[in-house]
Amino acid sequence: MVNSVSVSNLGTNYYNDLIIKNLNLQLQNVNQQISTGQKSQTYGGLGTQAGQSLTLNSQNTVLNGYINAINATTPQTDNMDTAMTNISSAVSNVVSSLDQISQGGTPNLTNVTTAAQNALSQIQQLLNSQVGGTFIFGGDLSNTAPLADTSAVNTNVGAQVNSYGTGPSAATIISNISNLTDAQLGYNTNLAAAGNVSVRADNNLNIDYTVKADEPQFKNIMAGLSEIANLTYNSSDASDFWSLFNDAKSRLSTASTTVSQRQGELGVARNQMASLLTAHNNAQLALQTNIGTVDDVDIASASATLSSLETQVQATYESISQTSKLSLVNYLTTT
Repeated sequence: MVNSVSVSNLGTNYYNDLIIKNLNLQLQNVNQQISTGQKSQTYGGLGTQAGQSLTLNSQNTVLNGYINAINATTPQTDNMDTAMTNISSAVSNVVSSLDQISQGGTPNLTNVTTAAQNALSQIQQLLNSQVGGTFIFGGDLSNTAPLADTSAVNTNVGAQVNSYGTGPSAATIISNISNLTDAQLGYNTNLAAAGNVSVRADNNLNIDYTVKADEPQFKNIMAGLSEIANLTYNSSDASDFWSLFNDAKSRLSTASTTVSQRQGELGVARNQMASLLTAHNNAQLALQTNIGTVDDVDIASASATLSSLETQVQATYESISQTSKLSLVNYLTTT
């Protein structure tokens, strides 16, 4: 009789132990859901919804990459746009001053030469603008200043301009200025080989936002400003003086127009990025809602389940306690 009771108690205890372990596992799982806000820490724990969760989260990761790429590019394109606005403004101010000078008699160049020199210095600084250590007008040569020597253009153009009236014709001087090398204009010798820059903004879409400091309009601006900054009136060679004067003015006017055109092209790229950023943010918001439906736990429901499980555990322990006592009584009475 004693052996029968012992065997029976072993079976009962084993069964009760399984119940307790199962309830504790459920409690642990619900507690984790409440603390993390997610139904499961693995895709496998989502059961039949695992595939849907995987797809939604993958789409969200891709969108997040596009959003981050556009956001990282925006400060650069914003500063490029501002710099080009300031370049156009500086050139326009000098051209306006040149327009005030009448051809005939002895021109007063004091103010305009100073303005040209100041504008040249300002524009060179703008072409060497940086955002977060990146030179924004360097193409993919982003870690080196586009203009390596800011004194070179003024020196070399000045040497040509100062030769007028001493032998070379104005036409020759103008041709020589136009044929100055990039190095003679002060450019980094590696800039010419620099590639374009673009941002991966959508599926199979790269948006190019390249504007390089060595584009012709910028070269002509620096050359034109240097011409004016170094030009002095020689009454014995007035014809060549006005040829050089008008060449500088033409360079600046034409280049200013081109800067505005390039700024417009940059604006198209910026608008495209902004539109895609809005679309991506909206799409991501919808995706995250869907992900939440699949992945996220209903806290109110989980809390109710937790309370129910705690009640079950307590009741199970009480039941086991009563069963243990009863078994002991039965054992004593049967012995």
